[in-house]
Amino acid sequence: MKPIRFSPHAEANLQAREIAREDAEAAIRNPTRREPGRPPREVVTGQYLDKVTGETMLLRAVIEESDREIAVVTLCKTSKLKKYLPEGNA
Repeated sequence: MKPIRFSPHAEANLQAREIAREDAEAAIRNPTRREPGRPPREVVTGQYLDKVTGETMLLRAVIEESDREIAVVTLCKTSKLKKYLPEGNA
């Protein structure tokens, strides 16, 4: 299993948005959706239960995946499941 490395910006996102690291890592490793970003980046979207709000949330992360690691560039959380997931997955 590849290690996940958070950039300083992504680390700040974890703190500011009150996202638990283990929730972020689980959502990044098992995304519900993957979309191409500006190469070599990709946007992954995963669902998780937010411990702060008690709601099902989405985590959207911009990543750069190499043979050695998954580097997280930035991330955010949202409650807009219908906006970011295709019908039937929300």
